[in-house]
Amino acid sequence: MPETSAAAASPPPTQLPESCPVHPERACIGTCKRCGVFLCVECRHPVESTRCHACVQVLQGNARPGLRGLMWLALLMLAGQPVLFFSVATTAQQAASGAGWRDIWANMDWLSATGYELLGSGVLALYGLILTPAYLMRRRWIPRQMQYFLVCNLVLRGVLVAVSRAMMLPPGQLETAVPNLMGSLLSGLLMTGVWMFYFAKSNDVKQTFVT
Repeated sequence: MPETSAAAASPPPTQLPESCPVHPERACIGTCKRCGVFLCVECRHPVESTRCHACVQVLQGNARPGLRGLMWLALLMLAGQPVLFFSVATTAQQAASGAGWRDIWANMDWLSATGYELLGSGVLALYGLILTPAYLMRRRWIPRQMQYFLVCNLVLRGVLVAVSRAMMLPPGQLETAVPNLMGSLLSGLLMTGVWMFYFAKSNDVKQTFVT
């Protein structure tokens, strides 16, 4: 009877999800013995396999006390997204002021370009509002989410908005704008690649976002 009571009182084992919450392409293989987060082969420390990287760094005293260097610039990029959205919305409102709805709907090129820009800026602003508090709390999943954010920023602002603006130009101006558009796209790809490499490989990042 005592054995039966003890078994009934013990908590049920944690059911593992099929994929890792931080690395969805990886299978979940266990939980961290210290903090309980789900682990995949990438999250698991290569030496202390029952703990995550963050807990091993904390136990070894290697965790950074706070943000440093480029992390502050990335935080400014995140926190500034709502400001950029407000700026885009204000510019669109000023451009449409004094025009009737019939005139606005008649100018489909302007309406499409403005709509794409508002949509892209709105999505990025929402993304920034969600990630900024977690960034300040140094959550361990922030580096992966920052890579997703950078890709969204490139696609929505660097490609979609830029192409929609270029399509508004007259044919003569469009031909001269194509080289500038390609240069802007290439520079955006380069900057996105640099930032993604930083958040994926930097030891400072791995030792800072540990909670």
